[in-house]
Amino acid sequence: MLKREDTAKIIAVKDDKIIITHQKQPRKKWFYDFPGGRNDSPSENELDAAKREMAEETGMIFRSWRLVAAKQPFAKIDWLVYTFIATDFIAQGPQNLDGGELIGVEEVSFDQLKRLAKTERRFSENEIIKAANSLDDLLNLPAIYTY
Repeated sequence: MLKREDTAKIIAVKDDKIIITHQKQPRKKWFYDFPGGRNDSPSENELDAAKREMAEETGMIFRSWRLVAAKQPFAKIDWLVYTFIATDFIAQGPQNLDGGELIGVEEVSFDQLKRLAKTERRFSENEIIKAANSLDDLLNLPAIYTY
């Protein structure tokens, strides 16, 4: 079985807006996505990785975190994708991007996110976004794990 470092994705909500990124990674075209990335440190759990990635990519810090999904996308790859909801915005500092990353941060309404999901695969394939009908649906998702 192949092994890949686990990934954390964050659906962050600030002032009734959802935080998304518009990014260009080395050797890839521009795309929209939720903030997040790999858990590439053995000393981090999935929550620590999510908080670090959120701060690195957006500069934003949130107080409340809930794990709402954990999925293994491919049966033949040992790889989990953890999805968190982050709320209670605290502060924003500078981004701390890896070399070659270009990441713009955008705040969109739930309706704007659903419109983007019609053209952006990363949103249209996200089961949470497909199932949600409103921002309240997102905010009221139950946690599957409490830290």
